Amino acid sequence: MKHPTTLRVWLTIALVALAALGITVNVFTGEDGSTTITVKVKGPSGPTTVTAPEPAVEALEEDRHHDGAANERPEGIPLEKLIEGEAQREAFAERDQLPLTTPDAAPQTPGCNSRFIRTNYSSRGRVKPRLIVLHITVSPDRGQSGVNANTAWFANPAARVSSHYIVSGDGHCNYVVREVDNAWTQAAYNRLSLSIEITATQSQGYLLRSGGHAKVSRLVAGMAKRWGIPIRRGAVNNSNCTVTRSGIVDHVQLGKCGGNHSDINPYRGQIPKIIKTAAKVRTSSANDARKIAKWCRSLRITRAQVRDGRTTPQRRSRARSLKTLLINRGAPCV
Repeated sequence: MKHPTTLRVWLTIALVALAALGITVNVFTGEDGSTTITVKVKGPSGPTTVTAPEPAVEALEEDRHHDGAANERPEGIPLEKLIEGEAQREAFAERDQLPLTTPDAAPQTPGCNSRFIRTNYSSRGRVKPRLIVLHITVSPDRGQSGVNANTAWFANPAARVSSHYIVSGDGHCNYVVREVDNAWTQAAYNRLSLSIEITATQSQGYLLRSGGHAKVSRLVAGMAKRWGIPIRRGAVNNSNCTVTRSGIVDHVQLGKCGGNHSDINPYRGQIPKIIKTAAKVRTSSANDARKIAKWCRSLRITRAQVRDGRTTPQRRSRARSLKTLLINRGAPCV
């Protein structure tokens, strides 16, 4: 336990540093002596407030399971092998040509709160992601409160760690680093990856409940579609930190190249189930897209018939039904 005076000194220093980066932190002590930390981070429509109880944030500050997540030259890998991995990333950069302007790219993900942090991330260097990496936070699953606590920690410059998404066991979700940017989660594989942190400890007994499983599966399906990543188990070569098979991996698979973290180890058996569900979501979305395209064509034909006077009550009723279907799906042809 830190001495209260020392804690106040360091907290003051941290508040000044965060303010300089456009992050506002408020500490409120209630009548019952409980303390709440509120952090304002940039959202799609301006600053957004996330609140987490102080013990949750303090627990994350004491955690060191994610040390080295930002270091793209992790220890334990010979320099010549690291250079081989860097050569692969440079070859990808020449081929991929990602957009140079990223601040407003992909500002929203359905089902997740956009809570973009202002530090602890960097440019991908124009490298398209090849991997979707699943992690756990090694912090208790506390629903939205736990998700917010991790967001607050990722927003702290001292953390030097971040993830694209944070999801709770029941499906609460914060979108923290834009997919076009480089989150600091898995060392040498950072620029090649998209990351999802699941709030869980290694001993809590479950990785995801039904709501969380559905949310993570939809996130995986969406990222796979946007970036052309196959929904399958991915593979890497940890002797030189290269990707040998694009797809979905867990943090343990990345070995020393990924920071040598074993955080998700108790739950690795659940990854195939997530991949299977994500594949179903992707197939269902593709089928929906085909249905919507067919309905749009039918609606255009029916409306043309109405305009030309070639109409019947049945055609008018058909047009109304198609319009309702398309509005309910949010289809762009309406």
